[in-house]
Amino acid sequence: MGGLDRWLRHLQQAGDARDALDRGILKEGEEEEMLMVIRIALVCMSDLPADRPSSDELEAMLTQLHSF
Repeated sequence: MGGLDRWLRHLQQAGDARDALDRGILKEGEEEEMLMVIRIALVCMSDLPADRPSSDELEAMLTQLHSF
């Protein structure tokens, strides 16, 4: 994969994932939800297919996110 996934992965590993968020469009209380979206996206973009969630697992993650 190219630059975006590497950049997000680097930010996540460095504990700086918040730097990927555009504060100009975030509404109050959305930051944690958006950080969860980044974590889900990174799992979905895993280099190893076996590490990627199944569609059922992804549905469960997104359902949990929706109830966040």
